[in-house]
Amino acid sequence: MQNDEVNFEQVFTFAGRAHLYERIGSKLWIYQHWSEEELHILELFLQVYGFDEEQALFMDDFLYHFRIFKNMHQYHDMSRYHF
Repeated sequence: MQNDEVNFEQVFTFAGRAHLYERIGSKLWIYQHWSEEELHILELFLQVYGFDEEQALFMDDFLYHFRIFKNMHQYHDMSRYHF
């Protein structure tokens, strides 16, 4: 495992979402190059977004919601929200 991939996995672990990494993390890592800024946004996303552990979650669905969150973070003043 590369050091960057370890950091990627730790983002999930620190957010309390290790189960998500186990289910789709490897696919997410391979599918997309994650910049430091995106990892920061991913960390915020994992902290505030609700995931139902009982419901199936596909990588495409996860990325869809992440991209919406990322756009809101980048194009709107998200500093007023305390995550």
